[in-house]
Amino acid sequence: MKYLVILLCFVALLFSGCKRNPEYYIEQGKACWRDNEREEAVRYFKRAADKGSVQAERIIVWAYLQGLDGKPDYVKSREYALPLANAGEVRMQVLMGQFYEYGHGVKKDAETALKWYEKAAAENFNEAYCAIARIYEEGKLGKPDSAKAEEYLKKAIKHGSTLAENNLAYIWAEAGKNLKEAEKLSRRAVHDEPKNAAYLDTLGWIYFKQGKYELAKKYLEEAVELFPNHSCLQEHLGDALAKLGKYGEAVDHWYEALQHTKDEKKRECLNRKIKSSDKKSGK
Repeated sequence: MKYLVILLCFVALLFSGCKRNPEYYIEQGKACWRDNEREEAVRYFKRAADKGSVQAERIIVWAYLQGLDGKPDYVKSREYALPLANAGEVRMQVLMGQFYEYGHGVKKDAETALKWYEKAAAENFNEAYCAIARIYEEGKLGKPDSAKAEEYLKKAIKHGSTLAENNLAYIWAEAGKNLKEAEKLSRRAVHDEPKNAAYLDTLGWIYFKQGKYELAKKYLEEAVELFPNHSCLQEHLGDALAKLGKYGEAVDHWYEALQHTKDEKKRECLNRKIKSSDKKSGK
C-alpha cells in the first residue's frame, strides 16, 4: 500500500510537471485552434509564453493575424510582434514593416516601414529586400525610383530569391528594357513555381512586350485560370488577344478586369480599350 501511494504521488507529480511545461500548453492550444476554439487556444499559448516560450509568442502573433473571430486583430498582433522584432527576429521585423506600410493597426508610414525592412535586410533576409524594392518601385516615399528597386531586387537574387527574379523581370517588362534577361529571370521563376499565377503573368507579359503574342496568350491564359479574379491578369490576357485580332474575346476579358478594380484611372483605360476594340470588330 505504501508503495502504491508513492507511485501515485510520482505519477501526479509527473503529470503536474507536464502541465508546467510550455510545450504542453502549446499543444493544447493547437488542439483548440483545430477545433476552432480560438480564444481558448490563445489562452493556452499565453500560458506558454508566460513560462518563457518564444515559440508561443510567435504563435500568438500569427493567431491574432488570423483573427479570433475571423477578422485580423492587427493591434494585438503588433503588440506581440514588437518585442520579437526588437530582439532581432527578421520575420517579425518584416511584419512590423508591413503594419506600417499598409496601415494595419497603425497610421501608414512608409519611412517607418522602410526602417524595419532595412533591419531585416541587414541580415540578408530576401523578403526584406523585396519589400524595400516595392516601396521604391511604387513611390511610397515620394517619386517612384526604379533604379533603387532594381538595386535591392538584385541583392535578393544573389541570395536565391525567386520572388525577386519575378519582380525584377516584371519591372523590366513594364519598362520595355532588358527583355532577354527578363525572360531568363522569369523562366527560372516559373520553373521554380509553375503554378504561381503572378509568375506566369510576368512571363506572358514579357512575351507580349517581345511581340510573341501566341506565347503570351498561352502563359496569360494559365495565369487567369489560376487567378481569375485579378484585374491586371485579365487585362493582360485581353491585350494579347486583341493583338491576335480576337477582339470579342479581348473585350470579354477587359470587362472581367473592370469587375475586379476600383481604380478610376485603370477603369478609364479599360473602357477606352473596349470602345476601341468595338470599333475594330465593327460593333
